[in-house]
Amino acid sequence: PQLNGAPTHETARLWVPNGLALEGEYDWFYEGFTNYQALRVAMRREQLRFQDYLSALGRAFDGYKSARGGRELSLAEASRQRWSGSTALVYQKGMLVAFLYDLTLMQGTGGKHSLEDVYRELFRRHGIGKSREDGNAAVVAVLSGLPGMRDFTERFVRQPAEINLPAAIAPFGLVVEPGGVRPHVGVSPTLGRPQRELLRKLGYNEKLEAESRKLRERMRRQD
Repeated sequence: PQLNGAPTHETARLWVPNGLALEGEYDWFYEGFTNYQALRVAMRREQLRFQDYLSALGRAFDGYKSARGGRELSLAEASRQRWSGSTALVYQKGMLVAFLYDLTLMQGTGGKHSLEDVYRELFRRHGIGKSREDGNAAVVAVLSGLPGMRDFTERFVRQPAEINLPAAIAPFGLVVEPGGVRPHVGVSPTLGRPQRELLRKLGYNEKLEAESRKLRERMRRQD
């Protein structure tokens, strides 16, 4: 679990971007988004727990808050400036936007679609053997094309939107909990039925979460 999906991410890198006939500086997708997708794959393979998934997102938010340019740079611009100090945005903001995209799409479609569909469509349209195209334009087109995701993609990918994580994750039944040296993402104690069903699709286990919550509360009291 301490690896946080790194081996899965490196395996995914063999396919994205190497398996796509895309070019240009779209690192925000094949680094940030693919790192998030690797977490999802690792959970399905039971290499990671749901809590590991949330912990990785808390670390990403911590890194994003510490990065320069979070309010001023879009993801595409952060990729262009990656070697001038925007690497944290490429990875951390890219991962957070992927997380929000995935949950927004799942919630809006009743779980019928997820970020995984974006990868399937990219390989269908731009797999090896297709004519080479600009990566930013191709990925944005696919992200925008999933049901109800055009406005999200415009706001969080094409524009330099700041991420207010506590407000952004509240509709999904998640919270940023106080305490500790870095932000901790947890499950709200008052989940609605749709929120519970959504989180279960991600690997949420109510019994394990209750035990984890008790442990965190004990640790906070000791601090």
